[in-house]
Amino acid sequence: MLEVPNVPKEPLTISIIGAGQRGNNYAQYSELFPEWLKVVAVAENHPDKRNAFAKKYNIPNENVFNDWSDMAKRPRLSNAVAICTPDKLHMEPSVAFANSKYNILLEKPMAVTVEDCYKIVEAIKQNEVIFAVGHVLRYTSHMNVVMQVINSKALGDIINIQHLEPIGHWHFAHSVSHITWQQLRIKISCTIPS
Repeated sequence: MLEVPNVPKEPLTISIIGAGQRGNNYAQYSELFPEWLKVVAVAENHPDKRNAFAKKYNIPNENVFNDWSDMAKRPRLSNAVAICTPDKLHMEPSVAFANSKYNILLEKPMAVTVEDCYKIVEAIKQNEVIFAVGHVLRYTSHMNVVMQVINSKALGDIINIQHLEPIGHWHFAHSVSHITWQQLRIKISCTIPS
């Protein structure tokens, strides 16, 4: 069991890039644990989402941005940044915020190409910042129980696990957007004879 650290004198400050579902999920920790986390800035290109987010977290107007690149040009606003943009938009803000010495929580996947992953890693190493990819299910209580059962050997030596996540059709519709239609056409043409 991990030991819970002492509450800090000041909460960690975080800027949120992308005020959609993931950005709001990460920001809500500041409501649940205000002694640990405070949201101080947001960048979101959808005005309604941006304004609602800024209002909810009492973010001053000078720390509310339409574009993450405008935030990155300013002196560092927070200890960390959570990058919750669409997958294909992960590399550029990750590199820019690493170069500005922000610690980074990057929503999964890290990037959509291996080259972009290398660019992110290089910026993280050069700037010696803390970096994590948000594989959020890895740390949930139900996954901890699964690992406890596996590690206990109560089921013997596990050599394979097939996991079905009951997530519904809307997730699969969204997941197709992670690849381009050209890539999808190529995949289909490779698997279905014409």
